[in-house]
Amino acid sequence: MGNDGHVYFNYQTCTSIGKLAQKNSIRKWAAKRDGEFGFFGYGMHGEIGKKALTMKVGDLAGPVEIKDELLGDGFSIFEVIAKKEKRVKPFEEAKAQVEKDIHELKQNNVMTQFLIELRQKYQVAINEGLLANIRTTDDLGRGRKVEMFVVPRF
Repeated sequence: MGNDGHVYFNYQTCTSIGKLAQKNSIRKWAAKRDGEFGFFGYGMHGEIGKKALTMKVGDLAGPVEIKDELLGDGFSIFEVIAKKEKRVKPFEEAKAQVEKDIHELKQNNVMTQFLIELRQKYQVAINEGLLANIRTTDDLGRGRKVEMFVVPRF
């Protein structure tokens, strides 16, 4: 890190992108895993995902500019460490996934209907200003667990 607070990266002298991620990543869940996002599919992880899907194993990329509503704007440097071959799922595997998806959809529909009924029964006011000021230390909008909310004091 330079005196100005910015992280400077030299491809030739970096021995471990994992160590760089541990020290500098704003995605705490990824920093704990040496920066590894794990396997992911098309449409996941925004600009990083788009770029990573075009790369080969061992390729290093970045900096890629990131615009993140929760974590703020910045840059990412990353390496593709493995890829899975595309495959056709066997019927039983696909069937189990479809059954799970349908079950979750039904649960969501029941919960949505319950919330609609509660809204009709009780007065609900949404404070958009307060919601806009709630920040998290993790990628809440991407299905990850939330490690901590940071709520401003009023």
